Amino acid sequence: MKEPQPLGIAGRFARSWINSKLTPLFIAASLALGAFAVWRLPREEEP
Repeated sequence: MKEPQPLGIAGRFARSWINSKLTPLFIAASLALGAFAVWRLPREEEP
């Protein structure tokens, strides 16, 4: 069986992002910001 290859920069970043306790907070904040942007987006009568 092969030994796993060492992780590169992207792999180390992904591992730290997955194991971070702040990840759910960032996801919730981005969803809230997106919902706010859709709510505040002006509507046009006849686009």
